[in-house]
Amino acid sequence: MPLSRSTLSAGWLPTEEFGQLLIADVVQQSVATNVGQPIQTNAQTMYFPRLTSEAPADFVAEGADLPLGDPGLDDVAVTPAKVAGLTIVTAEAVEDASPDVSKVVGDSLVRAISTKIDQAFVGNLPTPAPKGIASLTDVTDVTGSTPDSLTDLDVIADAIAAVQDEGGTPSHILVSPGVTKHLAKLKTGTGSNQPLLGVDATKPTVRTAYGLPLVTVRALSDSALYVVDGSRIAVVLRRTATVDISKDRYFESDRVAVRARARVGFGFLHPETIAKVGVALA
Repeated sequence: MPLSRSTLSAGWLPTEEFGQLLIADVVQQSVATNVGQPIQTNAQTMYFPRLTSEAPADFVAEGADLPLGDPGLDDVAVTPAKVAGLTIVTAEAVEDASPDVSKVVGDSLVRAISTKIDQAFVGNLPTPAPKGIASLTDVTDVTGSTPDSLTDLDVIADAIAAVQDEGGTPSHILVSPGVTKHLAKLKTGTGSNQPLLGVDATKPTVRTAYGLPLVTVRALSDSALYVVDGSRIAVVLRRTATVDISKDRYFESDRVAVRARARVGFGFLHPETIAKVGVALA
């Protein structure tokens, strides 16, 4: 159903600045851009250097030759893929509405695009979507074929240690809404009403485990959670986000099409610093 004058408070058309506002709002709302490192570019493809092995070093006697060698290097190529949304507005809403309509339509498009970005970020969507965490074959699997029932936080401690063992710095715990709810109900002991999870003093609504924030991702299933080093994840966004309108396609019904487009891709620079925990909730 198109947005109409009766549903809007209205005289609005997208401006050129609206595309950049779209990018800013997506960066603010998307889990991917809050967990990883958002990078804006005009390039079609970005290449990130990746260290695969260290340069040699050793203790040497005075006058002895120093160990000689090169670090192993390759790169991760990230080509942002298009993610887009389309909505329909009646001509009356466009002509008679106030500027507040831009927020109504803009918020809807931002939510839709942010949701799809997050689905791709944690998932393994088919092409042309960018590949996400679920597509990676070299993450550190903490539980293997035996998922954990999460009766305590021990397996999360194991996942944190696994990321650290790979040289990473754990930054976030990605969980589904169901796992968030389950963990929030865990208590410090039998008969206690004190929750096992901590609370971020600066953000009272954010729960923590071992000092790391739990990030609820609606696109995640209850079968896994991830401890990640967000500094090793690049979220690449093309600067040329656009919001366009067309009065032609729906000419016969006197409606206006509003289209938002952005491009995003993910670079997992050290997948081993992503620790997967299989989950089997009771």
